[in-house]
Amino acid sequence: MMDALVTADLTTGPSGERLTYDERIAEILERYPPDHPVHRTWVKAAPILRECVERTEARLRGDQPR
Repeated sequence: MMDALVTADLTTGPSGERLTYDERIAEILERYPPDHPVHRTWVKAAPILRECVERTEARLRGDQPR
């Protein structure tokens, strides 16, 4: 369930448009300067969140998630 929620959030832009994970993370990081706590948190969390998105996308393709 958590993977699906993370994927929904991190593949949808602020206006509801479909984005890739990389586009969404870039969009978030552009809004905050590198020294901002939000920016630093997203940088640290990005690899873990990417795994959530990859597992969800694998499930949608019918692959066995890692």
